[in-house]
Amino acid sequence: VVKKIVDKFPFENKVLKDLRVLSPTIKGSLQYTCICRLANIFAPPLDQEVLKDEFDDYCMLSDECVSLMKENSQKKSLCSYWLDIVNQTTSIGAIRFPNLKVIIQRLLTLPHSNADCERSFSMMKKIHTDCRKSLNADTITSFLQYKINTDNCCIP
Repeated sequence: VVKKIVDKFPFENKVLKDLRVLSPTIKGSLQYTCICRLANIFAPPLDQEVLKDEFDDYCMLSDECVSLMKENSQKKSLCSYWLDIVNQTTSIGAIRFPNLKVIIQRLLTLPHSNADCERSFSMMKKIHTDCRKSLNADTITSFLQYKINTDNCCIP
């Protein structure tokens, strides 16, 4: 089973390869083309020249400036690392990496599993039972939205 899954996994997919831009440990060896391809997919209206300048600026950041994934001698999360990067400001108070911030935020919000889908299907099966077969799609959608967006319990 593992061999079958590994054989089907798209290791040569450009997007998967380009996602290595998120890794802070290889920032000095990254190519601009990686972030450019990701920008074209996830943030198309960005100015490519400005993005290139921001990316070059990011790649030249010193490791001490970012404390390279360390926080109080413990390993820092990837989200914390990027939060530190994208929230940096210039001497006049402007955001230092506005275009890079848009791309990184979108990349970090990509789902990396199908757990949410499976959870939604499970909720739907509990709503759309044999006793409730006559519910229309709008009613089921409303029930699902309520269930997903609230923590209220029907039973005290």
